[in-house]
Amino acid sequence: MQARQNVGMFNTHISMETSMMPIAGATQQQPHKIGKFKGSFLLLRASWSTLKMDRELLLLPLYSMFAGLAVFLVGVAFVVLAMQVGIISYEELEMLFSGTEEPSLAQTALSTGYLFIVGLGVALTTNFFTAALVAAALYRFSGGNPTVGYALQKAREHFWAIAAFTLLSWTVLSALRFISERVPFAGKMITAFLGVAWSLATMFAVPHIVATSRHVGPLEAVKESAGVFRKTWGENFIGGIGLSVIFAIVLVPVVLLLIAGPALAVAYGGLFTLIVTAPFAIAVLIALAAGMEAISGIFRAALYHYATTGESPAAFDKELLRAAFKPKKGWFV
Repeated sequence: MQARQNVGMFNTHISMETSMMPIAGATQQQPHKIGKFKGSFLLLRASWSTLKMDRELLLLPLYSMFAGLAVFLVGVAFVVLAMQVGIISYEELEMLFSGTEEPSLAQTALSTGYLFIVGLGVALTTNFFTAALVAAALYRFSGGNPTVGYALQKAREHFWAIAAFTLLSWTVLSALRFISERVPFAGKMITAFLGVAWSLATMFAVPHIVATSRHVGPLEAVKESAGVFRKTWGENFIGGIGLSVIFAIVLVPVVLLLIAGPALAVAYGGLFTLIVTAPFAIAVLIALAAGMEAISGIFRAALYHYATTGESPAAFDKELLRAAFKPKKGWFV
């Protein structure tokens, strides 16, 4: 009887160890053996492993790009219409954006209002589809099987909360930008620092909005986001910085290659070669940008999930997440 109990305990122990193993190659590492870059790379790989479970979510960053482009084109069309009806002339438009002459108060108000509205529209589309992506990732972390339809539905349910937060955030950033253009160098440094601090403090606002079943006001979203940031990334945010570095390492050679390809096509292949290669180059760049945006969204969702529940999502090593939040002495060094 004692032997059977020992065997049963041994099998239970093995089963528990197997169930705790991360999927898709998210290797368990001891924190003191992981360097900064390697730790960020493993977090990136875990985010990619999660994305591979729901590859259709790559459509969400693409939707975001196209929606942002549509808002921008509407803004351009509005300017063209204003020129056609005589609200503003081409010379006045050139003066406003070239900075060769001091515009009048009315012209400054007009250009500032126009840029604010267009920028707000782009920011709203970005936050909406980011919310959809984060909602899908959080659903996956809880054991669900998200779809694009599910993600968009969750974002639509919280649309007004997302819009209110976007309006607040864009107003703050626009005010800081407006002040920065009218103060000396020291003031520019201060406003730039405040802009970065605001962006970091609000980085978990959208995840908090979509993760909460009730309506969340913009001030509450900012407050809760800042609280999560202080709790997790208050001292160091190695993971986010590392992912940015990895993205730059991947993106820079690709961009240089995509620039060199059409240039060589013009120099040696003629216009026809350029027409053939340019769409391919643009498609590769868009796909790469969409993949990076999706991985970043999943990474942010994983950090929020871990910070608010204390549980490590599938494919994420809990020690890596803990190190990405708040490295202790001897970690990631």
